[in-house]
Amino acid sequence: MIDVVNGSFNLYVSRPEMKRLLGLNAEVRYVNNGTVNDYALSFVVVIPDPIWDLYFTWQSLRPTPVPYSISFTLSNPEAMSVPQLNISRKGNIPTKEEVFRMVFQCTGKVSAEVEMCMNMNFTMPPPFPNSTHLVLKRKKICYKRKSMLFSLHT
Repeated sequence: MIDVVNGSFNLYVSRPEMKRLLGLNAEVRYVNNGTVNDYALSFVVVIPDPIWDLYFTWQSLRPTPVPYSISFTLSNPEAMSVPQLNISRKGNIPTKEEVFRMVFQCTGKVSAEVEMCMNMNFTMPPPFPNSTHLVLKRKKICYKRKSMLFSLHT
């Protein structure tokens, strides 16, 4: 099913970012000129071990603000803290193309494969008001850190 969000915005992972993440020479468009790509959203992207941050590109195509909110759900909060963003969790999509960053933070308490969902809500203003909910799924393996004990001899 393809949902149209009235040409409101673009949201994608750039070609260089996909090359860095998965070695693929491709761009992944989750929303392209307001059309939601449910096929792309259906995949759970496994983040390789040396990668701890992700970059997304977005842009509003409307002259009026397009409000958004972002939240996260984690399959194992003991293994991973809520990811951090370099943007506000609530605001308006920028009208110029911008990149935002998401950083994963494993706690080191337990080893686990963690499924993370970035839940994005968008509220379209009139003349075509509606609400769009996107879920971007990622998976990351977190490892338990071994505690190191130091003894001081005097």
